[in-house]
Amino acid sequence: LSLPLWVWLDARARGERAWPWAALALVGNLVGVVTYLLARRTNRVACPACGAQTSAAHNVCPQCGERLQSACPTCHQALKDGWRFCPRCAASVELHSASAD
Repeated sequence: LSLPLWVWLDARARGERAWPWAALALVGNLVGVVTYLLARRTNRVACPACGAQTSAAHNVCPQCGERLQSACPTCHQALKDGWRFCPRCAASVELHSASAD
């Protein structure tokens, strides 16, 4: 019973639906736990402002609204530093970056 409990706690901490994973670990035993370990999300980051754990794909922290990464001004796709164009909508992001400085 300790493995399904650990899976439930870990999935909940990662922001995933915990009950289905815990049920899989309970029914599938070791196979269920291994499946969870292979499928769980590992791209979590801590917000620099409030410390809340959130997905690395988020542009802003869902808890406090702090900007976590820059986004395209047109389609709001996450952008990496140094990108001059959005890979999703091809919008130029140089003007947005220059005005932010």
